[in-house]
Amino acid sequence: MAKSRQQLQAESLSYLEKLGVDRAEFETATAGLDALEYYLTLSAANFILKVRENLEAQGKVDTGGLSENLQQTAVSKTKTSLSISIGYEKGSKQAKYYDFVNKGVKGYKSGSPNSKYSFKADRPNPNKDMVFNIAKWLRRNASLGRREDSRTLITATQRKRKTLSTMVDENKRFKSFAFAVAKSIKQKGLEKSGYFDDAIKYSFGADFSKTISKLIGRDIQLTVKSIAQDVNNNR
Repeated sequence: MAKSRQQLQAESLSYLEKLGVDRAEFETATAGLDALEYYLTLSAANFILKVRENLEAQGKVDTGGLSENLQQTAVSKTKTSLSISIGYEKGSKQAKYYDFVNKGVKGYKSGSPNSKYSFKADRPNPNKDMVFNIAKWLRRNASLGRREDSRTLITATQRKRKTLSTMVDENKRFKSFAFAVAKSIKQKGLEKSGYFDDAIKYSFGADFSKTISKLIGRDIQLTVKSIAQDVNNNR
């Protein structure tokens, strides 16, 4: 169920404060908005909150790119419509891959999940972004344990004596493991998360339309659409 205006305002202001946005600045920026524009602005902020909540609940927060880089525009107003855009910055890496996480990618061999996206081969290119990004993820998540070991088991002198060949071997190991993980994903598919679509339904569903209709005193037509960009889109 859509949240009340009071709930939206309290949560949105709390979220903005976490981002370092002063409450007074937000109130000044929205001072000239009528009730309808203000409710639309708060609902957009609430959508961003729900995206973050979904990602955290699903354990899909790594570097924070998908949860922290969402943006919303000011309300655009014409004689017959109001609109607001919410999404990742055009041309950003989040805009290019967010919908793969959202809708999933069909595996080359498994044929699942049911998604409009699908892998076109069963083996990754070892020199492309997929393997490289997985290797970076493995290194980030393995580094915590290594740092602890280095403090307790290895002296400063021993760390300095770590040879170049050992470093090269470690890089090869990460890349080899990353290739195996990427190959498995290509064959089995990437699970659908629905984190973005679910947030749209939550924040801009039937209850949202009813509230907007009450504010303007008549039925409205709500349109949620994507604006095409390079690979896929989020706005």
